Amino acid sequence: MAIYRLQGKAEKRSGIYYEFDPSEEPLGEGGMGKVYKGRCVNEVTGTAFDVAIKFMFSDLPAHAIERARREASIQIRHDNLVEMLGFIDIEEKGPLGDIQHHYHVVSELLDGIMLDDLLAGKLTNKRGEPMPFAQKLYNDYQRDPYHFATYIIRNVLSGLMALHDAGYIHRDIDPTNIMITSNGHIKLIDFGIAKQMQSLTTNDKSLTVAGVFMGKPEYAAPELILGDIKSQDKTTDIYAVGILLFQCIIGHPPFEGDRHEVMNKQLHQKMPLGLIKNKQIRKIIETATDKTRAKRFRSAAEFRVALDQIALNGTGGGFEWKPLYTYIISGVAACGIIVGGAVLAITSLSGEKEQNIEEKPYVFVPDEVKAMEDENLTAQADTVAPEVAPAPVPEPAPVTFGSAIAALHRAATASEGFAQLESLSKDGNADATYLVSRLYFKSKLKDDYCPDSITRMQKMLKIGVDNRKAHRLLEISIEQNPRNYQALYELACDYWKGAQRTEAVQKRDADKAIDCFCKAMDHARRANDRLYIRMIAGYRADIVKWLDNVKDISEYRSQLPKWKRQVEKMK
Repeated sequence: MAIYRLQGKAEKRSGIYYEFDPSEEPLGEGGMGKVYKGRCVNEVTGTAFDVAIKFMFSDLPAHAIERARREASIQIRHDNLVEMLGFIDIEEKGPLGDIQHHYHVVSELLDGIMLDDLLAGKLTNKRGEPMPFAQKLYNDYQRDPYHFATYIIRNVLSGLMALHDAGYIHRDIDPTNIMITSNGHIKLIDFGIAKQMQSLTTNDKSLTVAGVFMGKPEYAAPELILGDIKSQDKTTDIYAVGILLFQCIIGHPPFEGDRHEVMNKQLHQKMPLGLIKNKQIRKIIETATDKTRAKRFRSAAEFRVALDQIALNGTGGGFEWKPLYTYIISGVAACGIIVGGAVLAITSLSGEKEQNIEEKPYVFVPDEVKAMEDENLTAQADTVAPEVAPAPVPEPAPVTFGSAIAALHRAATASEGFAQLESLSKDGNADATYLVSRLYFKSKLKDDYCPDSITRMQKMLKIGVDNRKAHRLLEISIEQNPRNYQALYELACDYWKGAQRTEAVQKRDADKAIDCFCKAMDHARRANDRLYIRMIAGYRADIVKWLDNVKDISEYRSQLPKWKRQVEKMK
C-alpha cells in the first residue's frame, strides 16, 4: 500500500494536506482521470475528513488542465452545490531529468446517484446499496411528477442562486450534473465549463476554440449553441433549468434526436408545452425557455419566486407540501418555504386534466427584482439627455457550429453553411467533422439509420457521395474528440459491415468494430442518449451470435476472450 500525500502552496499555508491510496479501487473513471476516496488531514490537530481526489491522466491537452483548474477554483459552500476544495500540481523529476506534472482536483466526497439515473428508476448507489431518499423521491415522481419536479427545481435554483451570486454561470445544467445524495441533498455538480460572468468576452480564449460547443444541446439556450459569448448570462442557465423542469414532469427533454437536429430545434422550434397540463407550470416553463433572453426570468431568484407563487395563488383542492423529504436539513432545501414563520401550502399539480387554478400575475419581491435589473435598461432622469455618440460598427458574428447548422437548414444559405462546417472541421471542431462526414456518406444498406435532417441537407447541398472521405473524416472526428459516441458508432458500423456498407472497408474488421461499439456504448450511456443505446444494443446481439459461430476458428481464437469482455460491458 503506497499512500500518496498531496500538498500545494495553498495547503501548506492552511496547515493541511490530502492523501489517498492509488492501489485502491477508484470510485470512478472518466475521460480526464480516475477519482479516488481520500482524506483531508489537519497537520496541527490530526483531525481528518473524507474527500474525493481526481488523479488526472498525464496525456491531457493544456486546455483540459486549464478547465480542471478553473473548476477547482469555484469554491462555494452551499447545500445545493458540490464543494470544490483545491487544485494541486505536483512536480516530479522524470527518468531523463525533465520536470513532470501530476494534476489533482479535490472536492467534497459525495455518495448518491445522478438525477438521470433516478428518472430511469435506478435507486441504488455505486455499491449497490439502496437509497431511501432516492426511493421517496422516485415514489413521488411516479405518483405526482409536478410535485416532484417543483421540489427538484427549487433545490437546483437554490444552488444556482449561490453560484450566480458568486459571479459564475454554470452553462452545463442537465440531469447528469445533478446528484441525489444518500444523506438527502440535491446538488448541482461539474463546474467544468462554468465561467465568471465578467470574463465572458470574445477575447476570452479559454472559453471556446473555433466555435466549439461544449454543452449538451438538449439543455442549451440559443446563445450557447450559436457561440454568442457576449449574450451568455444568468438567463442562459435559466433556460436549462426550464428544460429540466419540463423533463422532470414529462420524463424526457422537449427536443430529442441527433445532436445537430436538437441544436436546430433549440434555435427555431417552439417548446411542446401542450404536454404540460398545469397552466401555471406551463407558463413558468414558457418564460424560462423563451428564445429571447430579455423575456426569460432575469435571475434564479425570480424563477424561484414564480414557483413559490403557485403556493400563494393556489385555491386548495389537493395537497400540501407534504414532509416527504425528511432527510433535508437546510433551510433553503426544506420541503416547505418558510415565510414570516409560516409554512406555505401548495395545491396538487398532478392529474391528466388541465388545471384550472385561477391565473394571477407573478408578484415578485421588489428588492429582488430591483437587484436583478437588466444591465441594458437605463433609469429615466429629468435631466436633458446627453448627445448620443454614433453607434459602433458591429463586429461580424463569429462562425460557430450552431451558426453553420442554422445556415444548413435554409436552402439559400446551405452551401455557405457547409463551407463553414468544413472550415470549423479543419480548425479541430469534432462536431463539424462528424457532420461533414455524414453529409458525404450514403450507405449501401437500405435499412441503415440516417436522420431525416441529414437527407434533407444532402438534397439541398447536392454534394457528391464520397464514402472513403466520409470514413476518414469519422476517424479524424474521433481523434478530435474520443468521446464522440455518434462517430464511434458509425465507424463501428463501417468496420462491422465492411464492403456491404461502404467501399472504404473491404471486409469485416471485428477487432476495431467491437472496440468502437464498446466505447460508443460507454459514452452514449454517460450522455443518456437512449436512441444510440438502443441501436448499439441491436448490434451487440448480432456480435454475440457471430462470436458463437467463430469460436472454433483458429484465426479468431486468441481474440475471443477480449471480445467477450468488451461485449459484456455493452450489456
